[in-house]
Formats: sequence, C-alpha cells, structure tokens
Amino acid sequence: MADWKLEEPEAEDREDDAGINENEKKFLSDGIIDHDYRLDGRGPLDYRTVRIELGVVSSATGSAKVTLGSSSVLATAKLSIRTPGKITPDEGLIEISVDSSLPTSRRDNDDEEDMGMSEDEVKQILESVYRESGGIDKRRLCIVKGSKCWELFFDVIIFEKGTSVMDAASLAIKAALFDAKFPNLTVLEEEFDQCEVEFTDDPFDFWQMDVTRVPTIASLHKIGPVFLVDVTKEEMMTADASVVVAADINRTIYYQNTECGGSECGFELNVLEELVETSSSLCQEINSRLMKLLASA
Repeated sequence: MADWKLEEPEAEDREDDAGINENEKKFLSDGIIDHDYRLDGRGPLDYRTVRIELGVVSSATGSAKVTLGSSSVLATAKLSIRTPGKITPDEGLIEISVDSSLPTSRRDNDDEEDMGMSEDEVKQILESVYRESGGIDKRRLCIVKGSKCWELFFDVIIFEKGTSVMDAASLAIKAALFDAKFPNLTVLEEEFDQCEVEFTDDPFDFWQMDVTRVPTIASLHKIGPVFLVDVTKEEMMTADASVVVAADINRTIYYQNTECGGSECGFELNVLEELVETSSSLCQEINSRLMKLLASA
C-alpha cells in the first residue's frame, strides 16, 4: 500500500491519452502475470500516493480534497434542517451531487471518457453506497422524530478524472464527513405536533459523527489471474474484467458491481468470490489507514 499523506497536494502530470497496441498489451500483461511486475514498479495491490487535505472550503460544514494517482476530487458537506420522510420519520436525508471542473474540451473527449466513469455513474454509485445502502447511519441525522432532521448534502467536484476517480471520491466523502461539525441544537416546546429548534451561539458547541464504519470504495481490475488496484490507463485497456466494491472496516459489503471486457459470460464463480474477497479486504485496509490518518489531523 502506498504512502498516505495529510498535506498540500503536489501537481501531478495527467496520464497520457495515447492508446496501446496488442504487442504492448502482451508485454504489459506478461510482466504482471509472470512476475507481478507493473511498469511503474508497484505491486498489484499498491496504490499510488494518496494525499488528503481537510477543511479546504471554509464555508462548508466539512470538506476534503483527495489526490490519488491522476485523480483529484473535492467533497464538501453542507447541512440544512428539513422534515423527514413519512416512511422513515426517525432518519435524516442525504443528497449527493457530482460535477466536473474539467474544461469542456477535455470533458467531451470521447477517448478520455471511455477510460473512466462518467459523472452520472460516479453519482449513482455514491448514492447507492452512502444513501440507499446505509453506508451513513441516517438515524444520527434525526433531530425530532417525524418533525425535524438534518439534510446532509455532499457536493463532489472532480478536478482530474483519472482511472481511480471512484476510489478518490469515496475517500473524499468519508474525510469530509469526518471534518463536518454538526451544531448542537435546543428543541423548543412542541405545540400542535410542531416544534422549533434554536441554534447555539457558541461556534465550538458542536458534535461530530463517528465515521469509523462508513465504507470506502475499491476498484479492482483483473489481468489474467492477477488483481490490480489503482490501474494506469494502459492497465485498464489491457484488463479482462473489473469490479467495484464498497465495504467498511469490518468488511461488510454495501455495494458490488462487476464488468467484463469483451466477454458475455462474466466471471467464473470462484474467480468472482476471490475478487470480492480481495476487494473487501482491501477496503478494510483502506478504512483502517484512513482512520489512522484522520485521527492524526
């Protein structure tokens, strides 16, 4: 696993948009399959350097910027008071938006778009993990059952859409939630099933959510029998299949999606089980390292 740093990110070169021919694919795959050798010297399950900045947007409740390889993502968390839904009166609300700050010329580049996920795909997976599958305990967002709750809004901005943008986005959301400060409220007397809340005047009178069990996302690609994390574009173009898994520090799985390149049959069952097992173990290690890093902030 690569270095994890809580510091100012350094500028990194974007990955080359050039394609890769069949001979280059064979050279790359032979090195990985026969020698566990990747062209940049990493092991199969090694990330490139992960850099995390906390509190980068002062106007947000919480914020974090994550740079992972060629991917760079900012997540901000903002709060507002809403009425909970009738079906879940004891839960708060979570909304997620995903946008890109890439110039239009790069955002509309078909070659680059084909190499990674679109903003809509990133949003769909993040919503599935953190809103629909219980990745964030929405009961902690309840203020008064059936009357008042917090709405937690994550705004995810992609600065550089590399091959690991999904992983970087999940790290940014978890770090932004760790950074978020929820003001303590006073609930005024209820009348006619209505109530009002009063904010404290003390800026230091707040609580923070325990994010230990909030999941992170790992994207793995398979070349031959070898599983790779944080792939380069050349490795992505060579891969036979990929999987996206979200799991927490206890390896509880919240999301799983597989994709095969050029094959309708998909994974054999034993390969799929091994791939998911590897992904969930990786998520456990990522969560453990992230929590240690955040605790030192």
